[in-house]
Amino acid sequence: MSFFSEVQQQWEVLNKVVSHYYEGTSAEGEKYKTLLKDKNIKKIVFTGMGSSLFAAYVPCAYLQKKGYHAHAYESCELIRFSDGLIDDTTLIIAVSQSGESRETVAAARFFDERYTVITVTNSTNATLNNYGKLNFPIFAEKEETSANKTYTNTLAVLMYLAYSIANTSSQELETAKNYLNGLSTIMRSGLESIREKISEITSKMLDIKYIAVIGSGPSYSTACQGELLLIEAIKQYSASFTVNQFMHGPLEIIDGNFGAFVLDFDKGMRDEVDLLIQLVTKFGGKLIIISNRDIVTNDQIFTVKIDCTDHPLSPVIEMFPIELYLNEMGTRKNIKPGILTRTDK
Repeated sequence: MSFFSEVQQQWEVLNKVVSHYYEGTSAEGEKYKTLLKDKNIKKIVFTGMGSSLFAAYVPCAYLQKKGYHAHAYESCELIRFSDGLIDDTTLIIAVSQSGESRETVAAARFFDERYTVITVTNSTNATLNNYGKLNFPIFAEKEETSANKTYTNTLAVLMYLAYSIANTSSQELETAKNYLNGLSTIMRSGLESIREKISEITSKMLDIKYIAVIGSGPSYSTACQGELLLIEAIKQYSASFTVNQFMHGPLEIIDGNFGAFVLDFDKGMRDEVDLLIQLVTKFGGKLIIISNRDIVTNDQIFTVKIDCTDHPLSPVIEMFPIELYLNEMGTRKNIKPGILTRTDK
């Protein structure tokens, strides 16, 4: 199956997550709520590698805003440097779409006997599922190329777990459900129009040698995932930054060979994003801005407008145009995007 075929499936598999977790009552969800009460959870630590780790940045940002101690760590780093962090009030959420990532399996095994561990995977037969009190499937079906639908569904499931931890009101949960349903509709019915826009933009980015992905708050998850897929899927040198961090040093690299994706759904960051746009274009760079507002475009600024509001779950849709860019640029470079030859999923 091709990378594009799996991108096309995202709306359908996302609907499965919404149906299982956000509509009605799931068996896993009820056991999870009981577990949270019985264990007196005060700290939440997400752990994973690659896309599974990046997806955890979104619920971390949400829980931190709600006043919780929430952290996300690479699994190997967590085992080596977690002294003083993990205690009996800690919930460890181990995330691996394959359930076979050796570092994440090792972390779950290491912490399982003494602490409260749950797992999030895409496979019912995964090694990771041998550990922990509960397993939460992501229902993304088989994925053969770079993570796209598994990343999307992991985000949605991890946010469900975060909503449960924060005792989210039924009204907020209903809003989240409707938001995800709206994003699914955009992925399905808006695919061709976004793809056409991306094709037009890609033709103007062929001379770009390096491309950053820039986003703050929950969108930093998308920035990291975008960097990984640009490198992994189409062999394009990339780096991820928050909006303000990019303006401290990396400005020095900008010239006519530089491009960046900028994630612009957070209304609170608009002034900083506008300054970033001004600086990058001043020094000759090109920008692809993924936004829900109208932005004046020119021969350096290209906008992919997506009609959805600012929301903790907006990273679910942010990767979609980047994935379409990967597919289009890979095709133009005669690269089959998302085919891994040196890395296991």
